Amino acid sequence: AAEVRRLRVGYRWGPARIGYQTGLAASTVHRIITDAGLGRLDQGDRAAPPQVVRYQRERPGELVHIDIKKLAGIPDGGGWHAHGRGRAGPSQRVGYRYIHSALDDRTRAWHAEIHRDETAATAAGFLERTVQKFNRKGIQTERVLTDNGPCCRSGLWAQTCARLGVKPKHTRPYRPQTNGKIERFHRTLLEEWAYIQPWTSEQQRHEAFQHYIHYYNHHRPHGALGWATPIETLQALTGDNLPELHTKSSASSARTSRHGPSSARERPTCLCPPIAGGNEHEGRLGRVYPARILGALAVVILRLAGRIASGPYLPSRTSGRNIRSPGDALDENIPPG
Repeated sequence: AAEVRRLRVGYRWGPARIGYQTGLAASTVHRIITDAGLGRLDQGDRAAPPQVVRYQRERPGELVHIDIKKLAGIPDGGGWHAHGRGRAGPSQRVGYRYIHSALDDRTRAWHAEIHRDETAATAAGFLERTVQKFNRKGIQTERVLTDNGPCCRSGLWAQTCARLGVKPKHTRPYRPQTNGKIERFHRTLLEEWAYIQPWTSEQQRHEAFQHYIHYYNHHRPHGALGWATPIETLQALTGDNLPELHTKSSASSARTSRHGPSSARERPTCLCPPIAGGNEHEGRLGRVYPARILGALAVVILRLAGRIASGPYLPSRTSGRNIRSPGDALDENIPPG
């Protein structure tokens, strides 16, 4: 049995091959590896990644995740997302935009800024403004976790952290999973802001970005927080120090962050990200691609009409026999079915 387990784990052979090697019946080998919990190849697989260890800090500000997301700029009039590939007109050199993001590990409160670069001076300035903004919200930043980018390994970054009383932490090289919360957040940011609609200018996208920051912190429910918003979670942990505009009710504010709305009456009124040109409480459907939606419906209707005209036989409601098309029904004075 020990030899069977060794061959299974070391070489990932099946019962037939191990049976040939050891002189045992394949059924016997199968029973041995199944009893040992090695029936599935991902059990003991040398190439399988280690189990992910999930964590969440106890206090707001105990750990703040910081990262930078690089996005291409948008030329005036819109890029290929708005006009299609190869139809955006003459090439315009608009460069890139760098989204500097900071996410509190406990409450998922988020602060971000869009810059033209990711230099050490820009990153250090963003860190200082983030600490000040979080302090005004009641989040005392204790340590920050970043990757090993040059701006976060610079002497200016270390000096800024020391001056602010913040301990800098860095992920292991080639291990972005350690900073996975903000990596996953950037994916949400792309889905709900960057690619939610074809923008016609960088200014339009930037204005929508400011609305999205407010929406994310105050109105968007978060699954990891029991479908509470970041501000509601912060409220429950630090006390009610928020304007009345951003509170649901006294009962809702007193809940802990691990429990979401218990009834439809307590659910947030804004469940979709804002769209440029509308207010922050307008939903996503009906404002993203109205022309494309109507066009798709027209195509479906035309295809259905074509199938009715030349498709399979349709049952007649009057004679009980099949008719080929509405034209056949008219020839025999039968109402089209």
